Amino acid sequence: MQERKKIGLREVRALNAGTTILDAVVTGFGARRHKGDAVSYFIHYRTKEGRQRWRTRRGTGRTSQKNKALDVS
Repeated sequence: MQERKKIGLREVRALNAGTTILDAVVTGFGARRHKGDAVSYFIHYRTKEGRQRWRTRRGTGRTSQKNKALDVS
């Protein structure tokens, strides 16, 4: 199992490509660095029926900055 620690901007910026960190405060919350600058944040939970679910949101990186620029225009 991965080490849990409080996720902050410093921890996210220090991630190497392909690594994942889990939050110590919010159970099931984590961040993963992809190739390049892209980072995604996720929440992992179970439904009432016991099925596992992952919800992911692309966070920081060039891709999200490009999307923000498109939203403004």
